[in-house]
Amino acid sequence: MVLTGRRVRALVVHEGALLGALAPFDVPSPWWSEVEPVTAELDRRLGARTAVLRIVTATGSGMRGGEVTYVAEALTPPTAPPEWDGAPDPGVLAPQEQRMGWAEPGGLRECWTGRPVSCKRSAAR
Repeated sequence: MVLTGRRVRALVVHEGALLGALAPFDVPSPWWSEVEPVTAELDRRLGARTAVLRIVTATGSGMRGGEVTYVAEALTPPTAPPEWDGAPDPGVLAPQEQRMGWAEPGGLRECWTGRPVSCKRSAAR
């Protein structure tokens, strides 16, 4: 069986606020960890630079194919009116003890600005 891609759902945050869930879209790569095509489409849809923070849910097998829901952060303010697909559960942003700091909204920016202590697990903050 040859997998040719995956379906993506993105829960978008900006400046710590959960903006919404984008309508699903397909990307050509089946690999869940390959996020470049995901961010390219998010950048286009939002008119903003984006980064994928983490996977929320996934179907498929062997970390490929199926449908994958990511939390993505708009690093710059969105300028294009996206097609929202409902309001996600805000609990998706709740801190988790085992989650790395960079996977939290604002965490990548903190890591990039030279505050490495915030890049540790959430519980160590």
